[in-house]
Amino acid sequence: MSKIMSVFEKLNIVEKVDGGSDKKVTENTDEKSGSNEIEQENEVAVESVPDKGIDLPKVDKIKVSAEKNMSVEEIYTKFGIKEGGINTIFMLDKFINALPEKLPFDIKKDSIMSILAASGADLNILISDGEKRLDILQKYSQEYSKSAGIAVEQYKSEIEKLNKLIKDYEEQIYLRESMLIEQNNGIKKESEKITAVIDFFKNN
Repeated sequence: MSKIMSVFEKLNIVEKVDGGSDKKVTENTDEKSGSNEIEQENEVAVESVPDKGIDLPKVDKIKVSAEKNMSVEEIYTKFGIKEGGINTIFMLDKFINALPEKLPFDIKKDSIMSILAASGADLNILISDGEKRLDILQKYSQEYSKSAGIAVEQYKSEIEKLNKLIKDYEEQIYLRESMLIEQNNGIKKESEKITAVIDFFKNN
């Protein structure tokens, strides 16, 4: 054993130590140094762990409407117009449908005018009722289309934000997986080297 140590000393692998007490101090110093190295390695390992925080972009919340479409009758009620009956445009509609289809147009018109005169109804009032209904339906349709259009554009905008978010996350996944492979390969290589040294001395 002394011959082997002498060889190590000549190769400057092991320093020559005189006395048992000095040897003990040297061993304690080596142990302390090794402990510091382990602590430093742990600190480096912790610092190299990828950040777990994820910065989520601000996505505007859109309230999804649960309302159903309104029927024509409900629209009339909303604007304070009666659905049908006497003195409405629908009286004329009923008179027209009551006459035979094959009846010539002029005869149909004269017949309806006669009925109106006999019933005391005013054609102008009935036509005015119809025009009022058309105006209300048109305005409601325009407002509804405008409101629906705004909602659709908001949804499209949110979809674009979410698609960008998904793309960013996919890039982060690829980056982290690549980092994981690289990190594991480095650790595996170092572990194999250390294991080989340990096995060399354990098996001999």
